[in-house]
Order: sequence, then structure tokens, then C-alpha cells
Amino acid sequence: MLGIVNIDENPRQSGRHEYSLRLNNLEICKFHHKREECMSRILDRAADAVRAVERRGDPVQMAKERFVAEELMRVTKMIGRINDLRT
Repeated sequence: MLGIVNIDENPRQSGRHEYSLRLNNLEICKFHHKREECMSRILDRAADAVRAVERRGDPVQMAKERFVAEELMRVTKMIGRINDLRT
């Protein structure tokens, strides 16, 4: 399972929060996102965080992150298509 989990110590309705991107229960990376931004933006930020970790180099971690990045892009495209249907 791919999950984006709000791990902020002070969860609230708006503002900048810290998130953890997880594959099953394995944390891939952490990143920040403002809750008031749209869902596609959090997916973009998660994909960016995965790419940043990929550039650092561990081959096993890179394979996991590549899978996660591909899944995030697939979901982002799906959300875009849903938004197109709404308009």
C-alpha cells in the first residue's frame, strides 16, 4: 500500500504540515505540504521528495522510490482526468 501520512506534531486544519510517504509500512521519505493546497499539489510534492532521495543513491531504496514515483504520477494523471470530467 502506498500512503501519505500527516506526521506533524501539531495537526491543524491549515498551514504547513510534515508528511511521510510510505510503501506498506516502510517510510520512503518525508516532505512538507500546506493543507489548504489541492490534492494534486501534495502528490507533486511527494513525487519531488522521492526524486530527491533517488538522487542520493542507494540502489534498493531507489527501486522502491521509482515504484512510488510512478504510482504517484499515475494517481496524479487520474485526478487530472477526473477534474477534466467535472468541468
